Amino acid sequence: MDEVESILNAASVLAAGVPNDKEREAAERIILQFKKSPRALALCREILRAHSDDPSVLFYAFSALKDALLAQWTILNRSEIQEWKSILMQFLSAQCGRLPSFVQQQLCLTLSVIMKRSSNDAESKTLNASVLSDVVTLMQVHDESFKSQLAACNLLESVLNEFNFSNSSSIGQSMEFHQHAKYQFQNDELLTIFRMVLAHLHEFTQGSVRAQTGTVYLTRLLSILEKVFLWDFTTRSIARSTLRKDTFRPPGIAWREIILFSDIIEFLVSLKQTVIQHEDSLRLWLSCVTQLASTNGDIFRNSSEQMSYLCKFIHISATLSKDEAIYRHFSFQLASIYNKLGSVFPLNVWKEVPQEGSKMFFGALTELTCLFCELFLAEEINYDDDHIFRDSLQLLLSTWALLIADGGSSSSGKESIFASISIGDCCFTVFSRYVQCRISAPTGLRPVSCTDDDEIEEAEESDRMLFQEQLDCVALLGRVCLDRSVPLLIYLLESSIEKMQDNLSNPANCGSPECDANLEDVHWLTLISAHLIADEVTGETPVIPYEVLEYSLKVSDQVCDDMNVIHRAFIDYKSCDGIDKIDPLIRLTACVFNAMNFENGFLESNRGALLSPEVSCDILYFMCLLSENYILYKEDNLGIDVSKSLRLVYSDEVGGGAWLVEILVRKVLLNVVKYSSECSVIEETLRLMLAIVEHNKSAVFSCAAMNDVINLVTSSQRLWKTLPGECCRVLIQALLLAAVGSSDITRQLLQKMLIESFQAFVARLESTKDKFSVSRVNEYLMLLELLRGSALGCHCENTKTIFSAVSPLFPSITGFMSSYLSQEVIVVATFQVFIEFTASPTPFLDKDQMCHLLNETQRFFRTCVDCKLFQATGCSKQEKEACISRLELALQLLFNIVSIENTDIFGDFNPEQAVAVSLFALGELLPSIQEEALQIPALSSLYYNTISTLFELHPEKFSVLSDEHYQKLVITVESALTTGNLDNTKCALECVSSAAVYATSVQRVPRLMQTCQHLMYVVIQCLIDHTISREIINSSAEALLNLIQLLPTDFSAITDVILAKFHANEKVRDRLQTAFCELLAPMNCAGKQSKTVTVFKTRLDKFLDVVGGLLIVR
Repeated sequence: MDEVESILNAASVLAAGVPNDKEREAAERIILQFKKSPRALALCREILRAHSDDPSVLFYAFSALKDALLAQWTILNRSEIQEWKSILMQFLSAQCGRLPSFVQQQLCLTLSVIMKRSSNDAESKTLNASVLSDVVTLMQVHDESFKSQLAACNLLESVLNEFNFSNSSSIGQSMEFHQHAKYQFQNDELLTIFRMVLAHLHEFTQGSVRAQTGTVYLTRLLSILEKVFLWDFTTRSIARSTLRKDTFRPPGIAWREIILFSDIIEFLVSLKQTVIQHEDSLRLWLSCVTQLASTNGDIFRNSSEQMSYLCKFIHISATLSKDEAIYRHFSFQLASIYNKLGSVFPLNVWKEVPQEGSKMFFGALTELTCLFCELFLAEEINYDDDHIFRDSLQLLLSTWALLIADGGSSSSGKESIFASISIGDCCFTVFSRYVQCRISAPTGLRPVSCTDDDEIEEAEESDRMLFQEQLDCVALLGRVCLDRSVPLLIYLLESSIEKMQDNLSNPANCGSPECDANLEDVHWLTLISAHLIADEVTGETPVIPYEVLEYSLKVSDQVCDDMNVIHRAFIDYKSCDGIDKIDPLIRLTACVFNAMNFENGFLESNRGALLSPEVSCDILYFMCLLSENYILYKEDNLGIDVSKSLRLVYSDEVGGGAWLVEILVRKVLLNVVKYSSECSVIEETLRLMLAIVEHNKSAVFSCAAMNDVINLVTSSQRLWKTLPGECCRVLIQALLLAAVGSSDITRQLLQKMLIESFQAFVARLESTKDKFSVSRVNEYLMLLELLRGSALGCHCENTKTIFSAVSPLFPSITGFMSSYLSQEVIVVATFQVFIEFTASPTPFLDKDQMCHLLNETQRFFRTCVDCKLFQATGCSKQEKEACISRLELALQLLFNIVSIENTDIFGDFNPEQAVAVSLFALGELLPSIQEEALQIPALSSLYYNTISTLFELHPEKFSVLSDEHYQKLVITVESALTTGNLDNTKCALECVSSAAVYATSVQRVPRLMQTCQHLMYVVIQCLIDHTISREIINSSAEALLNLIQLLPTDFSAITDVILAKFHANEKVRDRLQTAFCELLAPMNCAGKQSKTVTVFKTRLDKFLDVVGGLLIVR
């Protein structure tokens, strides 16, 4: 059987999917031999000539042809390559109507690879122009089925994919080759393709091609156009692009001419009528318009050109937002256009937009946002799961937030750049419409009947989290127009709260649709009000928003500052004669206080079952933000004067802040006594208590209500023992912080809440045999949570007292854990106790207490090892997950111990014991840290941060690790360098750097020297092939510099190996040698290591541009 016939048979076997393994393997072997055959080109020619009717063999022929051309490229003359190009183009033209899509795609891929591989040839422009000329010919064929045109589109898409750096094929060339090919292509052929596609799209608008018959062709043309608009225009710098990936930044004069000075925008707008009837075409068209709206970069020579371009798109966006077919079915794409305009064009450009243009933009944006609010409401009513309008509304609200934060409000004390167009009117329109959509008819737009009680129970719990971004953006809008948003909320809240009081006071109304709708109104109005008056921040100092302070100052001359009137408003606004004269911001807060007071009355009369837990949580959330941001605020943090009204109510000038603290603590007390059956409410209650204690310590120390809480908790265990464990943790934490000024009260709290309860538990456990019963397990979990809470309640003034009281319990909880190994929750909770005690309290412990803590921690680690907690005892998924969870907790504990030296602020603690415990724990954990475990982000982050800190502080201590553990440690460091994420790689580089510095100072540790030699090779290889990101070039430079200073001979040897690879290519070898010489040239930095690293970093950056491009092959 000749070669061609065997290839035909093999292709038939593979195409038929023969189940016989031997036949299939034999066929695969024949195809592989065909691809590697030195006669592959001749065989392909024969197959194309005589067997063009067999799709499967054609597919393998085109694939083999591609590989053969690449393999023999250097020995083929250019005429042969040109001939193959012609053969393939002629085949595509002649057979396009009969070729299956998978064959046609392989043919187009082969042609694309020929074009790309020719990029460095002198005749490349001629060959590429020839291919594109053939494409034009294909597109001009009069074919009612559009098969020729679609074949041309296939080829164009294949070419675009091939020259796109991220999608290119493996052709055995350096990264520099790929970058250079792309750079040439985007400056020449890409623009040609762009013009070609526009020209053929013109045929649809002129009627020479009917959209009804050419829908698929139209869609393919738009798909190609979209690829051009999504093209990532890079510089010639290797592997670096500082350009935003979501914008269109075409370079060069030619692109500038066609984008800015042709009618391309007008043409795309006119194309809308052609695509409007076809969903796929319309989606692609909108994507093209969106990308065109994001045009920026060097194409604009000044802000005036940007402004003119922006104005064009302002008109386009305003027109599109009125098209129902677009805003109903492509809402997100439409919102994206507005978002691009708001985020891409800088403020100085927006400032130059004529007033008429700004009015048009914000008018259209306002109308569209209001419309999306209503469509989002309809989506919620119909329980649509796709959330299209929710996402679209969020994108528009984010656009508002961008524009307002940058230039639409006075949050920075500067005048709004949009002041001339009354931005406040637009913001209030959107704000009021959003509020309207959130409340029920007749005041709002939400139908009363859509508020089902069961749905409230299921959904409202997560509303605050689910719509966090939405509420934040709406709050920003409301702050721009506080003179209208605050009165609106006051009116709505007062009327809703009054209606709630009437409904709940009449048992016949409870549970009715109207009552449920009213509670939903109060829920949303309270949430919106909370976000309006304050921001929820994490890790930052809470402050009163600038706009709120500014507004309060503005109205200060028109309001009443009588504290008696204000007090009455907070207690019962109905009986307050002067309520209309107080500061609107204070009146808004008083509304929520009145709702809370009404709730308090129901609780005191034992009618809490009639209340809405959701509304109760919202009120508590409002009070929590008020406590964190307003009550006893720190004036130094505000940067602006505070109005007299706000000072009277919230500061300690006349006791207003302390008065509010007293009210809120009384609320906490009442909820703990009367509302403890509602888990969500009690959690919010204790969160409020913690906020009060942490942010208002000066008032808490003298607060009579807090003393009542402490007395009640210490006198009655029944009061708090029914609470969930998490709530007990927060309760004791808050009480300990409240009692910071008194060691006696601290000891009393610990004795009554924790120690006596622990002793009682032990006594009961000894007298019964049901230690594994649910009640016993839950009781012990509560004790562990109390222990965690006592650690969290540590303060510089009470830490020693707390530790002295609770540390005798440590041996017991370690022992209990070994008894409760079957209860994973107890194992986890025990870990968490030690984690908390080795975290924040450690800076305030004395030397003996620290030694005791470390001894107990080491005992705990030994128990964990003895109980084999870090070894999965079975193969089930649950057991493996439990083992990983314990390993993560152990690493967190280990990290805390390693970090103790950094928290020893008084310098009187000897870190040797902490290091010994750390190395013992690390040695025990290393065998369990497998590659699979290091794929878990949280676990790997803890591990690499831990070893990085150990390497930095005590590199000499690693000598105590056994060879097995040491080798495992090195393997994990290498793993982070080669496959780790950015943070882990950075930690690994810091480990390498510390090890190299230490090795330089001693140079007598063979094991360490061998490690540094190996890691230097790994680091260089990873830097060259860009496995290590250039984003952490500082860490890379420091590590490599320290390695080179330690091992200059080894680095020279590596250099020689790299240069030897290019002994036959003198040009490349010379470039590489020059790059290495420039990298290692003397640095005159006067012995300053930091300056040396800076200079070396600059050189390394340049070195990687050259070397990476030449050595990386794809």
